[in-house]
Amino acid sequence: AVARARAPLAQMVKQLQTQFPGVLSYESRGSANLQVNASLLRRSFGDKELAALTSVRERIVWMDLSGTSISDASAQTLAGYKQLRTLRLTDTGVADLTIRALTSLDALQSLSVMGTALTESSLAALRSRHVRIYGGHENSSDSNATS
Repeated sequence: AVARARAPLAQMVKQLQTQFPGVLSYESRGSANLQVNASLLRRSFGDKELAALTSVRERIVWMDLSGTSISDASAQTLAGYKQLRTLRLTDTGVADLTIRALTSLDALQSLSVMGTALTESSLAALRSRHVRIYGGHENSSDSNATS
C-alpha cells in the first residue's frame, strides 16, 4: 500500500532529493507523506526553493523553514501546502501576510514563529482554531503553546 501511494510522486521526490540533499524525506517507512527540513540549508533556501517543492506539496505534512531566507513573498505558496500539520518559521523574514495566509491550512496543528516580525493580532485566527503557537507574543515563555 505504501509503495502504491508513493509511486505517483517517486520520480519527483528523487529529483528534489538530488536538488536539496538531506532536506526532503518520507515521514516514516510506513508512510507516503513527506517532511521538509530546509533549516539544514539555512539562508541558501528561500522563496524560489520553496516554490520548487510545490510539485509534491499534497504530501508534505511537516516543514521546518527555520533560519532560511523565506519571506512574505512565499505567503501564497505556503497556503498551498494543505496537508501541513507542523510548520516552523523561526528566524525567517515572514510577517503578518504569511500568517494570515496560513489560516487556510485546515490540517495545521503547530506553528513556530519565534524571531519573526509578525504581530500578535495576526495569530488570532489560528489561535481560535486551537493551533499550537510557539513564540507568539501572548506569552513569552516556552509554555506559550495554546491548545
